[in-house]
Amino acid sequence: MDEAAKDSAASSIAGEGRTSTEQQRRQQQQQDEAAKSRTVFVTVGTSKFEALIRAVDRPEFAAALAAKDYTRLIIQKGAGKYVPRQLVPAGTTAAQHASGVWVEYFDFCPSLAAYISSAALVISHAGELWGVTRQQQQQQQQLLQKQKQQQQQ
Repeated sequence: MDEAAKDSAASSIAGEGRTSTEQQRRQQQQQDEAAKSRTVFVTVGTSKFEALIRAVDRPEFAAALAAKDYTRLIIQKGAGKYVPRQLVPAGTTAAQHASGVWVEYFDFCPSLAAYISSAALVISHAGELWGVTRQQQQQQQQLLQKQKQQQQQ
């Protein structure tokens, strides 16, 4: 094989490597989006909303989520006294429900932004959701300001 043919073959192989890597990256993004699209996040923030937590802690609710291809339910129950026990066994905070939906709950965390941004569906009262959304907007504005400053330098 002459040098030109070797170079052509090497370029072809290298090109396939880039395509393969690019395809893998796209596939990973699609998998990430698919995982995101199957998560439901329920939040009451720092308040308590017992009726909402009771409503989502029902086998019928989990079955409805599974029927819509959701695979994960995360419940942030806040200050309420009600503890989800229909979908999660006593003594645990997470479990696979018979419907196929993975269910977990917690009381509080420092920020709900990551949960909200990674969920396909968020169920909340407007107060907490508005606060987190506003927090995210402020962070985006700060990032844009930094980028503009760097471009001007």
